[in-house]
Amino acid sequence: MSEAASGAVAAFDPFELQDTILGDVRDPFPALAAGRRRGAIVDGPPELFVNDEDDGFEIAPGAPTFTAYSHEAVTAILRDGETFSSSILAEVVGQTLIQMDGEEHRHQRAVISSAFRQRALARWRDELVQVVVDELIYGFAGNGRADLVRALTFDFPVQVIARILGLPRHDYPRFQRWSLEFLSSLAN
Repeated sequence: MSEAASGAVAAFDPFELQDTILGDVRDPFPALAAGRRRGAIVDGPPELFVNDEDDGFEIAPGAPTFTAYSHEAVTAILRDGETFSSSILAEVVGQTLIQMDGEEHRHQRAVISSAFRQRALARWRDELVQVVVDELIYGFAGNGRADLVRALTFDFPVQVIARILGLPRHDYPRFQRWSLEFLSSLAN
């Protein structure tokens, strides 16, 4: 019987893609703390993406790269579409809401905003998010311990998105692999 017919979920360990999306970063916090000590906004990519073999990654060859290390800096950047246009990302992933600025962003955001109103979010919390969290925790609770990154945080967002899209459960591992490979292509 095929995996799809049996409903079985193929095992997928996202860490097998360790050298793609995550590189060899095991603990990003020291590098992030060092970046914050250098300033709220620093010229160049975050140091955790830089290694001896290359200069990090660039969204577009020759484009200046900056890293924001504080909530205030990120908020200022996201609210200043004139100085910090996000349109350069459209060259990589196509035009999405996050790459739009000004009136175009406001118009498109209005189209989807009802899905993120309090009532809709409360329903998602109860009928979707809590269900996914409970199922994932149930999967390792009997073990007495777990690596929460592997057992919960890697699977959680992908499973929520997969359920929103209506994907069958047996396709979750494949969808997770594709998601990570897509994100890896953006960073390489």
